[in-house]
Amino acid sequence: IAAQAKKRIDEHGGITDIVAKAPKKAVPTFPPPFRGVMADLVEKTLKASHKPQPQLSTLAALVGMAAAINGEYSTASGGRFNLYGMGVAESGTGKDKPRVMAEQVAVMGNAGILGKPGSGPGLEDAIESRRNQLVTIDEVAHLLKSVNDEKAPAHLRDIGATLLMLFSASANTYNRRVLVKSTVQQTLKTVPNPCVSLLCFSTPESIGDALTDSNCTDGLLGRLLLVPGDPEVTWRRPKCDLEMPSSVTEAVAEFKEIDPLAFAGGIQGIGSIIVQEDEGIGELLDKL
Repeated sequence: IAAQAKKRIDEHGGITDIVAKAPKKAVPTFPPPFRGVMADLVEKTLKASHKPQPQLSTLAALVGMAAAINGEYSTASGGRFNLYGMGVAESGTGKDKPRVMAEQVAVMGNAGILGKPGSGPGLEDAIESRRNQLVTIDEVAHLLKSVNDEKAPAHLRDIGATLLMLFSASANTYNRRVLVKSTVQQTLKTVPNPCVSLLCFSTPESIGDALTDSNCTDGLLGRLLLVPGDPEVTWRRPKCDLEMPSSVTEAVAEFKEIDPLAFAGGIQGIGSIIVQEDEGIGELLDKL
C-alpha cells in the first residue's frame, strides 16, 4: 500500500500538488436572514464577533426570535413557534457570540433561560404553562451520548424523551410524570402549551461520535434545524461589543403595548392569538 501511495504521489508531482488540485469541500449555506429585525441582529452579531459566523448567527437570530414568542401565539392550525436548532462548527470558530445574542433576544421577549438540563425530570419541572423558555447548550454531544447510553442513569436518558415530547406538546399539553410517595403536592399536572426552544452547538467530530441510528428513528434529529458553520473563518479584533439594534428594541416596545400581560409574566392562558399568514406565504410553504 505504501509503495502504491508513493508511486501515485510521484506521478502527480508530489503531495503539495495533489492537495492543491483537490477540490475544496463546499460548505452548505443557510438562507440569508430576513430583512429588518433579523438582518439587523445578524449584522450586529457579526460586527461584535472575533470570528464572524453568518450561518450560525442567522440560526441564533431565528431561534432567539422564536423563543421570544410565548404560548399565547399560534398559527391558524394551532402550532406554536418554539424551535430547536443546532450549530455545528469546529472548536474555537465563533459559536459564543451567536448564543449570547439568542439569549438576549429571548430575554427581551420575557423568556426564561435554561442551561444544560441535568435530568429529564429536572427539565420537566422547569416548564411553565404558555411561558416561553430557551434552553442553550454549548456542547450538546456529551448530553446526546448520555441519552444514547443504555448504561447511563435513567434520569439522564430521560432528557432526550422529554425534549421530544416538549417539541410537539407546545401545540397542545404536556402531562407531567406521576410522583410516587411524594410529600409535595403537584399543583399543575398538565401544562398547556409549554413553549420551549433549544439552541445547541457541537463540533462535527463530537456530534458524529454521539449520534446513533436511534436519534433518527425516534425523531430527535428530525426536530433539529442543523446549520454548519464556516470551518475556515479568520480571526479578527472586533471594535464593538454586542448590542441590540434599535429595530429590535422598537419592535419589543410595540409588542409590549399590544400584550403587556405576557411581557410582565402574567400570561393568562385563555384562548390564543392567531398569527395570520401574509398573502402568498401559504403557497410558498406548500411548495416548500
